[in-house]
Amino acid sequence: MSQPFFSIISPITQKYECFYQQLVNTISNQTFPDFEFLMIYDEKDTEWINVPDERFKIIFLEQEHTVTAKRNIGISKSQGKYIIFCDADDFFPIDLLQTFKNIADKYNADFIVPKTTRLEKDFVLNKHNIQNDNYICDKDKIHDVFFGRYSSNKYGDAGFYLDGCWGKAFKSEILRKYSISFIEPPCRAEDALFNNDFVLNIETLYLLPDYFGYYWRINKNSTMFNINSFFYNINPFFEKLYSQLEQCDKKYSDKINQYTIMLIFHQFHTFCIAHKKHQIKMKEIVPKLKNMFCNGSICYSVIRNKKALERKYMKLVSFLITIKAYRISVLTAELYMKLGVNI
Repeated sequence: MSQPFFSIISPITQKYECFYQQLVNTISNQTFPDFEFLMIYDEKDTEWINVPDERFKIIFLEQEHTVTAKRNIGISKSQGKYIIFCDADDFFPIDLLQTFKNIADKYNADFIVPKTTRLEKDFVLNKHNIQNDNYICDKDKIHDVFFGRYSSNKYGDAGFYLDGCWGKAFKSEILRKYSISFIEPPCRAEDALFNNDFVLNIETLYLLPDYFGYYWRINKNSTMFNINSFFYNINPFFEKLYSQLEQCDKKYSDKINQYTIMLIFHQFHTFCIAHKKHQIKMKEIVPKLKNMFCNGSICYSVIRNKKALERKYMKLVSFLITIKAYRISVLTAELYMKLGVNI
């Protein structure tokens, strides 16, 4: 069998059986037919899985794997010239592959990035602020787009347009040449780190800011919305991101503090909100905060930098954390919330 043009990789699970047929249908009905669809599966029950033809391949794993590990296995098993990721509860427009093929033929782009459509019940929520025409980027512009978002607000609302790995076309020879893979064990935003690793090693990027090439379902039963998924250790994310920024222009790494503080306090607020809503107990939060702000960690170093903390609220909470008063820091944040202070 000749090499397929596209390899589509999807970690599937019986939990999303209700979405499976829609996913399969939108792929089998693609207007460009030259692809393989690799379904990475680590569960025992296979009766619910059906495949339309030989392009659909199930890769059975003998033990349970994380989603990131499944994606890495999919990369290693893929044969296509381009690799596209798709989650088990999402799907594609039927012209996605043809759109990508036209761009690949015309520009030989290393990376093709469309927008993402957010689906919640019957409503389409498109929350993107990039309104440019489609365009091909050279290496300098690529870094500005992908790494500039950490140092300015220019792309601050880009969201899944840049951060998510799904629905984008990655040239597979580059993934293999530079041994690019998803970080294990998983950490916060590991797919954004994967994208960053990739763009550090490419020459051309084709952006489609007005083409919605992926349907991302707001599925409250998904791993993303599981309360524990918000508590992935954030320090490995920063460690990897900082090392990536060191490979770029110094202008990106020089301005990373503001983004780091924003993300640290976003994570901390998630803890506080979860506790306030009785989704997690204080005895569970404290070990997570100890891990997040352990001595020597990036999170701990940043909150100790008083010059980087802009608000009195941040300075107070940071002080409580540095003296290991974790319970009081959470209760203080909750009090600010109760008083209606914007934190």
